[in-house]
Amino acid sequence: MTIDRRMAFLAGLIALSAACSSSLLGGGSDAGTCTDLMDQYASAYAQANVCDPTAAGQCQRPVQGPSCLGNCGALVQDPTAVDAIVMKMINLGCAHPLACPCTAPQTYTCALADGGGGICHGTFAAPN
Repeated sequence: MTIDRRMAFLAGLIALSAACSSSLLGGGSDAGTCTDLMDQYASAYAQANVCDPTAAGQCQRPVQGPSCLGNCGALVQDPTAVDAIVMKMINLGCAHPLACPCTAPQTYTCALADGGGGICHGTFAAPN
C-alpha cells in the first residue's frame, strides 16, 4: 500500500469514526444515530448478498459503502436498500465516501450458503 493510499485510508477512518461517534442527528421519523445507521447498513448489506445459486447472472450489481474502507468494489444481488441507507448516512454526515482506489474483483458468484440458499462471494485480484 503506498503512502498516499495509507493517508487516504487513515483520513477516511478518522472521518467515519468522528461521524459515527456523534449523538442523535436530525428530527422527524427518519432520525437516527450514525451507529443505528451503521447497524442498518450491516443488516441490509447481508440481505443484499442473498442470491440463488441455481440462477444465472447473480451478484453482478455494484453496491455503495459508507466509506472507501469497506466493501470497495463489491458486487451484490440487490443494492437498493444498502444504497438508500448510504445516501441517508451521507445526507446526515455519517458517511464520507472517498474517491480512493480499490482492487476490482476478478469474479463474483453466488456460492452455496450454510443452511441452504446462496450468498454472493467475490474473488479479488492481488493487491498492488
